[in-house]
Amino acid sequence: MKKFFFNYEKKIINDPQTKKDFLKISNFEKKKYRKYSKILGLRLNLIHNEGYKVKFWQKMMFYFLLIHISQCYRIYKSSNQIKKIKNLKYAKFKKFYIPDTQSEHREFFQRSYLGQEKIFSTLVEYLKIKYSVQKIYKNNILKKTKTTKVKYKFKFNFVFLRIFNFFLKIIKKPSVLVSKCYWSEESRQRIKFDFLGKIKIHNFYLPTIKDTSISIESRRYLSETSKKFDNFDKFFFKTLSYSFPKSFLENFKLRKKYTLNFINQKKLEKIKYILNESLDEDNLLLNALSSEKNIKNIYTEHNFLHHPFVGSHLDLILENFDKYITSGWLIKNNKKIIKGGSHSHVFKFPSTKKNKKQQILFVSGILECRAPFATSMYGEFGFKASKTTVENMNIFFSNLNNYNKNKIMIKQHPLSLDKNYSNYNFMDKKVFNNKNLIKGKKKFIHFLQNTKLVILPYYSTPFLQSILFNVPTVVFLNQNSYFLKKEYNTYFDDFYKTGILQKNAVSASKFVNKISQDPYKWWYKHDVQKARNKFLKENINNVDFEMTLSKLIKN
Repeated sequence: MKKFFFNYEKKIINDPQTKKDFLKISNFEKKKYRKYSKILGLRLNLIHNEGYKVKFWQKMMFYFLLIHISQCYRIYKSSNQIKKIKNLKYAKFKKFYIPDTQSEHREFFQRSYLGQEKIFSTLVEYLKIKYSVQKIYKNNILKKTKTTKVKYKFKFNFVFLRIFNFFLKIIKKPSVLVSKCYWSEESRQRIKFDFLGKIKIHNFYLPTIKDTSISIESRRYLSETSKKFDNFDKFFFKTLSYSFPKSFLENFKLRKKYTLNFINQKKLEKIKYILNESLDEDNLLLNALSSEKNIKNIYTEHNFLHHPFVGSHLDLILENFDKYITSGWLIKNNKKIIKGGSHSHVFKFPSTKKNKKQQILFVSGILECRAPFATSMYGEFGFKASKTTVENMNIFFSNLNNYNKNKIMIKQHPLSLDKNYSNYNFMDKKVFNNKNLIKGKKKFIHFLQNTKLVILPYYSTPFLQSILFNVPTVVFLNQNSYFLKKEYNTYFDDFYKTGILQKNAVSASKFVNKISQDPYKWWYKHDVQKARNKFLKENINNVDFEMTLSKLIKN
């Protein structure tokens, strides 16, 4: 298939470029989310013959709505540029695959050019823009993302704990359910043991319902426009006829039935709290339905600190959960936020011992063409930001001395070469040799024992891991895409002062050239360790999490 919109996208789509842009667009998207969730909540009640409050529907679909609004608006706000295109071409689909689930929706409309092509064609027709060529695809159906089934292998670690917890499960009824929290197996077993059966850990999920017939009438009603709508509202609702996941519409009643059967199990009758670290639609439906039974839903922070960045979706998570357990930070006067620490598996290191033969490791992330929504916490997402990130990495490598060009090993994210995620590949053979690339899907955490210096061109989980493991770390960020909220303007100041954060790729390469022979000499300086310890104290705390759970149970 010829990519019409994809070729336009690189030239005319205006991704946010400044802090002001991010603030303006993020506020717009969230304003529309609040408006549309009320309208859709009322319509879904009529379609499904339910009487739920709007809050129920918001809990269930807020993440989908935010993403879809953003994917539509990033194209819509470039309408004037689109109108100026000469000999405009676009794809028209006679048959278009409607996503079964929220996750499929994201794959199709954020990560796939086909979903973007469909939104683009809808906008062209809505604006009645003249076109010279219209390519019609008779049998073009969006292909589903292939998933690899992971076979569970029983491990004989912690055998005593497993046996003890098995009998506890039989005789005790839990008051806390933990679902989709990414904890290590050791943490899971120890927590169940420590709380003597009062905590149940079960990753709730619903099987994907396939090949459901489309309810044309329901989709027509759901996507109806109103005279009170502005132009973007009308365009957005037109896209819902083919983008609204079946899991919210055609398959809702069956999914609701399965979820209620799970909640209403006799062994779960004493559940008062549900902890969840994922925003997947199965657990968001569990959140919505369990809230109807007065069960409190608590979001535990994932392994990424996004709250300081402009466009963070923290406010929407807080709106749709009863409490938020952070990795260790706190916002004063916000009663929903609990400074509880983290039990995430990404912070459970294989060993605290470091090997003598140590390497220098450059870790690259995923360069996605489009961000899920307007936020500066994904500073390497978007066409221009991705391109800038690539350029910065090449500048960094080209300014290294020969010692570092030969010594630095490069660890890529497993998804970084997937075209669904990015159309950029930063490997420039003129800059460095392919022999430096680490092959395989071994996780970053397993390299830390054998690493004396970590270099990162972006802000994400590996940054927190290396800081926690106390490995010398140097980071250079795209200054034109990472923006902090006003109240967090000094968030990284100590890191910049001590050299952990560098202002650009050139200064980063010069700094690495200076310290790479013995990075620990710099890393263990008083001011560097002071900055590290201060950051960890204010943001990540692995000690208090079980105390937080204990308070919940006593409550």
